[in-house]
Amino acid sequence: MTWRQIFLSTAQLPPWGFIVRTTVLYFALVAFSRLTGRREISRLDPYSFALAITIGSVAAPPMADPRSSVLVAILGMALLYALQELFYALETLNWGPLSKILGDEPLVLVENGKVVENNLLKAHYNLDNLLMQLRLKDVASLSDVEFALLEPNGQLSVVKKSQREAVTPRDLGISTGYEGMPTILVQNGRILKENLARVHLTEEWLWDQLHQKGIHELKDVLVASLDTQGNLYVDYVRPRQGGLKL
Repeated sequence: MTWRQIFLSTAQLPPWGFIVRTTVLYFALVAFSRLTGRREISRLDPYSFALAITIGSVAAPPMADPRSSVLVAILGMALLYALQELFYALETLNWGPLSKILGDEPLVLVENGKVVENNLLKAHYNLDNLLMQLRLKDVASLSDVEFALLEPNGQLSVVKKSQREAVTPRDLGISTGYEGMPTILVQNGRILKENLARVHLTEEWLWDQLHQKGIHELKDVLVASLDTQGNLYVDYVRPRQGGLKL
C-alpha cells in the first residue's frame, strides 16, 4: 500500500489507511477554518450553515470509501471556503440589489414595548420564543423594551427603555478606577512564565504571595490571577469527597 493509494482513489484500503485519511482531512478542515478567521464560529448565517453542511458532505466520503480521493476532497473544501470569502466580500461592497440578495438585515421584533407581528412571522418566531429570549436578557416585561432586534446570526439584541436601565457609577457622578483584564499566573498547578514576565514579576515574588496564603505546592492551585491593582486572586483545587480539606 503506497501513499499514492492512500491519498487518491483505490479499490481497497487497510484500516491504518483510513486513520491517515481521517487525520489529514481533520487537520485540513482546521487549517481552512483558521484561515477564514473566527467569524464562522461567532456567526451562524445562511452562508455558514450551508458551508457546514456541504463541507461535511465533501469530507466524509474519503473516510469511509477507498475509491474517494482525499486530494479531491481537500480541493473541494478549499473551493467552498473560497466561495464563502467571495460572498462575504460581495456583501461588504453594498452593490444595491446584490447586497440585498446576499446580505441580511436585523429584524425589529419589538418596538417601544409593542410586538411587530409581521416581522415575528417573517422570522418564524412565536410569542413564547420571543418572551423566553427576553427573559434570558433579564427582561421580564415587554413594556421595558425600547427595541428588540433579531440579528442575522440568530441572536436577539435588546435595548431597554432608559427608565429601566440599571444605574451606573457614571449616572451617580462617581469616578471609578481602571479595571483591565487580569493576568493568569498559575493555571492547573503550572506557572505561566510568559505571563509572569509580561507583568515584570518573578517566581520568587509569586511563591512569596502563595506562601502568605498558606499554599506550599503548585498542585493545590487551580488558578492564580493578578488584577491591574496588583492583587493576587487564588482559586484552590477542590478536595475529592473523603479527601483532606485544604
